Amino acid sequence: MPPTLKLSQSLVFLACFIGVETPTFAVESWNPTIETLYLNDESRSLSVWILNLSVESLRLNDESLSLSIEVRSLNVDT
Repeated sequence: MPPTLKLSQSLVFLACFIGVETPTFAVESWNPTIETLYLNDESRSLSVWILNLSVESLRLNDESLSLSIEVRSLNVDT
């Protein structure tokens, strides 16, 4: 199993690549919580398991097809 970080609440910034064509959008309130975060060495993919997270904004960049999530703080428990 890949290395796992236990996270509690709020990520400062998370950018993920997604392969869809969707206009830019914003989400004002969304309240999941990040439980685990791990990097898969074989596929070089980042997986996030979310339980509760306070997100300030969520935007999709049409040109790069990247998803950006901005939130307030990051606490990592290893």
